[in-house]
Amino acid sequence: MRFLARLLAAALVTGCAATTTQSAFEFRPRDVPLRYRIKTEERTVVETPAGADESHNTLEVTVRLEIRPGKADVLHATAVFEAFEASASGPVGGTVEDGDLVGLRYTGTLEPNGQIALAEGLETPESVEAFFDPRAFLAELLMPLPPAEHRGAASWPVHWENTFNTALSVRSALHGTARVVGDTTWGGMKARLIELEGETDLWGRGTPLGGTTEIELAATGSATARFLCDVARGVMLYAAWEGQFSGNITVPGTDVTIPVQVTSTQTTELAR
Repeated sequence: MRFLARLLAAALVTGCAATTTQSAFEFRPRDVPLRYRIKTEERTVVETPAGADESHNTLEVTVRLEIRPGKADVLHATAVFEAFEASASGPVGGTVEDGDLVGLRYTGTLEPNGQIALAEGLETPESVEAFFDPRAFLAELLMPLPPAEHRGAASWPVHWENTFNTALSVRSALHGTARVVGDTTWGGMKARLIELEGETDLWGRGTPLGGTTEIELAATGSATARFLCDVARGVMLYAAWEGQFSGNITVPGTDVTIPVQVTSTQTTELAR
C-alpha cells in the first residue's frame, strides 16, 4: 500500500490526443519528456474496540514520462521519479523524502486500455517497499482509453485491474464509464474535458506496516475523475480523482472484524 488508503485507491493519468471526432483518442504526445506532479491525500478511519483510530497520509511525487512509438504500433513508456515525499500520521508515521527511489528508471509499454505495463525485474527500493509500489503507481498514471469497439462513441466502459505489492498485497478492480463532456480552458489553453464514474472492489492480505498479525481486507467504494487534455499537443494537462471506500479488516482464523473507511483525493498536473 502507499499507505492503507493507497491500497484502496485506483487511478491516474497522462497524455491523450484526439482525432477530428471528440470521442476518438490516441496517446502520442508531441512534447517529450512530460513532467507530472502528483499529489495524494488520504484519511483512514479504523473502528477499534477502543474507539475510532484515524490516520492522515500524504504523497507528493514528480515523474518524468516519455512515450515513444515503436514497431507494430507499440508505444514504449519510460518513467523516472524526480521527487518523492511521503508522510503518515500514527504510531508508525513519519516522513520519507527522495531516498533511493529518485533517479530510478522504469520502462514498459503503454497498453490499449491506457495502463502502463512495466517490464519484469524492475526494483523497488527497500526504503519504500513497505508502503509504496512504483509498478502499481505507474500503471495507473494514465487515462482510461476506449476499447476498439467504442472508439466512435461519446462514452465507453472502463475496466482497470491492478495489484499493489507492499506490506499488504492488494488487488483492485475499477469498473465504470468515461464520457466526453466537451471543450473548456485550462491555464489559458483550450482543453477537452472527460469525466469518469465507477465502482472499485478491493481484496488484500498481509501484515500491515508496524504490525505483527496478518490480516485480510475486503472493501468496495465509488470513484470519480475529471481529465483535461490538450488535443493538439496530445497530452493530458490535469487530472483529479476522488474515492470513498468502506469495508472490513479480518484476522484469519479468528472472529475479529474491524470496520474501515477511507477517503482519497489525487491530482496530477502537467508542469509548465
